[in-house]
Amino acid sequence: DRLWWAVDNVEMCCISGIQQGWGLDVVPSANVVRRRDFSSGQTDLMFEPALDVFYKLTPSLNMSVTINTDFSTVEVDEQRVALDRFLLFFPEKRDFFLQDAGIFEFGNLDTNGRPFFSRRIGLSSDGMPIDIVGGGKLTGRLGRFNIGVLGVRQEAYDSVEASTLFVGRLSANVLSESSVGLMVTNGDPASNNDNTLVGTDFIFRKSKGPFGQIFQGQAWFQETSAAGINDENRAYGAGFEFPNDRLRVRLKAMEIQENFSPALGFVSRVGIRQYESFIRYRTRPDSGLWREVDNQIESILVTDTGGDVLTRVTRIRPVSLRSHGEDLLFVEWQRSYEQVRESFELFDRLEVPVGVYEFDRYRVEVSSGPQRPVSALLSVQFGDFFGGERLEKSVEIQWRQSAHLFLGLSFVENVVKLPSGDFTAHLGSLRADIAFNARWSWSTLLQYDNSLEELRVNTRLRFEPQAGREMLLVLDHRSAVTADNRLKSISNEII
Repeated sequence: DRLWWAVDNVEMCCISGIQQGWGLDVVPSANVVRRRDFSSGQTDLMFEPALDVFYKLTPSLNMSVTINTDFSTVEVDEQRVALDRFLLFFPEKRDFFLQDAGIFEFGNLDTNGRPFFSRRIGLSSDGMPIDIVGGGKLTGRLGRFNIGVLGVRQEAYDSVEASTLFVGRLSANVLSESSVGLMVTNGDPASNNDNTLVGTDFIFRKSKGPFGQIFQGQAWFQETSAAGINDENRAYGAGFEFPNDRLRVRLKAMEIQENFSPALGFVSRVGIRQYESFIRYRTRPDSGLWREVDNQIESILVTDTGGDVLTRVTRIRPVSLRSHGEDLLFVEWQRSYEQVRESFELFDRLEVPVGVYEFDRYRVEVSSGPQRPVSALLSVQFGDFFGGERLEKSVEIQWRQSAHLFLGLSFVENVVKLPSGDFTAHLGSLRADIAFNARWSWSTLLQYDNSLEELRVNTRLRFEPQAGREMLLVLDHRSAVTADNRLKSISNEII
């Protein structure tokens, strides 16, 4: 009653006289780079000036221009182990592409079938940086329309000529909470061929759907155009979801045809039809240790376009417990069916031959709340695997000593035994973040992967005397681990 009395009796006023000003930021920068290749003995010293300009056309519409962009100061990717024959998806980390990235999202697609994936620009297939001459971006809202336009000029590399790449995204808010949109991309950053994509999507959302709960759905269609390809070049899908607290249900279906090839997108598997279903029921006890008790089942079915089953995965978590302190415990059972039509290698060592494989796997994971000063995650997975066995053990430990110091350690071991041989893969990382004060910080990431036989260190010292001005000193060093467990330098870069 006192609160409402205070609200009812407060003197109301309005804020006026606020002006945007020019809305213009001009950010010049320069990199001094020293690169050394130990195998060839070659050392390069470069000076690379750059310019970024940001201009607010309106309070909700932004324009940015970048010239001679260099992303070498961006933190390196965290290494992962590939345990199947499909491409791994790594998230974008570069600020220029992350700004207003949500506007370019399409059809609620997560990975496979995305029409636009910004990491295709300025990075080769093996993750090496490619120079960007310049680029421009227009993003924001204009009335009920959401606008995203991106144009980039990528420098030539290897046998690939310099190319101009374009992405356009337009969506309009319709009904009360829904949207309909269009996506267009043009250009191929990885070849000298022409490539164009056109797509449209519809996202439906209703806060008061069936049973008074949130309901959302989506439908999308894409078509690519490339030299000499005139058929089987489409992808389309639809789905719906009840993303609610007590009951969550999701159903999705899509087809990605054999010749669908978005040069600026991400596709890990073509010539397929994929069906997904997910159901989770949550109980919230009135008292006791646990805040949430979940029971869930997920199923994925992948066939070729003729209906022949390629992959079938059923994943059941009979119980998942989460405490009031965000501690988590769950057990999981997974049944897999895989039809391998082309042999492939794991860790570039173990061959998985053509054939049909059915196997069961089990997983137990426990973790403590990440808000604690010391948090940990322990996970064990075991069971059959492509005609053999695989045991995976992983541990993560994080220590937040204070606002000034964070240490993180992770280690994953995969013991794989197949008819073609045995291998134990180790993947470890150590992260240290130190904030000396509001102006000085130091971040270091050390990673080791025995399947690549490589140790990599990336360390970054940052000085920010005031907002909008900064200086970085970056060291990236890669070493090979020799047969006698010695380190042999591969490359070194100081920026």
